[in-house]
Amino acid sequence: MAVGSHVGRFARGAAANAAPGGVRRRMQTVRSEALDEAVSVRADFHGGAVTPVAFRRRGREHRVARVNARWVDRAGKHPRFYFSVTDENGDVYQLQLQGGDLLWWLDTVTLEG
Repeated sequence: MAVGSHVGRFARGAAANAAPGGVRRRMQTVRSEALDEAVSVRADFHGGAVTPVAFRRRGREHRVARVNARWVDRAGKHPRFYFSVTDENGDVYQLQLQGGDLLWWLDTVTLEG
């Protein structure tokens, strides 16, 4: 095997692990926790749709940077509205709005690191 071809394969492999600018990326670990906590949520209600804007957990406000997904569970007497949201720190939370009593619950959090 020629030295040049071996170096070429190594360089391609190293490039696959490099972020823009040639900096090597570290593998990030994530952990998910079940929470099942009642939370207060600030939400927009517009055009028949609800969108969480921020929520308060343990005295700290988390601003919603992005709503990743939304879905509805209509299996029970009252619908439950679910939202996967990312806060300003990059942590992903699953919020639930219970349609019968309009209470918000924080189901899970997925954290980096």
